[in-house]
Amino acid sequence: MHLFNSIVLPTESNIHTEHHKMRSTTRSKKYWWIWAGLIALVGAVAFISYFNVDRTLTQEDRQYVQAFLPGVPADVAPTLSYEEQIELIKRAQAAVHAHTTGWNGIPEGQPREPKQLFLSRDGLCYDRSRVLEKIFTYLGFTNRHLAMFQRREGQPAVATLVSSNVPSHAISEVLTKKGWLLVDSNVLWVSLDKKGMPVSMPQLQKAHKLGKKHQWAAHPIGSDSVFYQNQCIPVYGLYSRHGRFYPPYVSGIPDYRIQALWDNFE
Repeated sequence: MHLFNSIVLPTESNIHTEHHKMRSTTRSKKYWWIWAGLIALVGAVAFISYFNVDRTLTQEDRQYVQAFLPGVPADVAPTLSYEEQIELIKRAQAAVHAHTTGWNGIPEGQPREPKQLFLSRDGLCYDRSRVLEKIFTYLGFTNRHLAMFQRREGQPAVATLVSSNVPSHAISEVLTKKGWLLVDSNVLWVSLDKKGMPVSMPQLQKAHKLGKKHQWAAHPIGSDSVFYQNQCIPVYGLYSRHGRFYPPYVSGIPDYRIQALWDNFE
């Protein structure tokens, strides 16, 4: 009898308390993972934003765009016909080419905006394409940056992209009323076919895969024409693989525009 008196039987209240503790512990673990996930997400967004190439058109940019194209009003592109849009794109391309007479790239770790190109009169494809895109933005054209890499026989695209000394070229693609148009940065060439229709990079790559050749209004010219006449590896939104063209100028982390990278999946 004494032995049974020493045993404390669980009451309904005790069972409820223990159950509540277990639920609280489980809930705490669950919330810990939620908070950890949120912190990781915020960190990833901050990291991406920090290295994301800024395409903001500043007041200084506007001043020098007007120096390249005096008298041309801002945001005029949507009001123009398709034919007028093509003429304006060609005019902007010609203005940059006419003013940039040197072939020395703007040094790494420095701004490469309309001001720098206008004052130095020097630049390479990645410098000219940047300025052309600022001009197109000023004019009211939707546009995107395109890096192109020469394919290596028998090598996967990813392996080629991480290899050094791969021939590459930087251009711009502009959205007209009849589709995307390639605008070269080194020569006066745009991707119009014989019917006067724009040919986008996805269309061009698809034709190459099918073994078809486009009938161009004017054939691609210059040493960079190889990127149009053959299959290449096009990457939207990639400004450099080394990370020293745009702030924060960190070596080893590519210069990219995350919004444009999604265009590679179209």
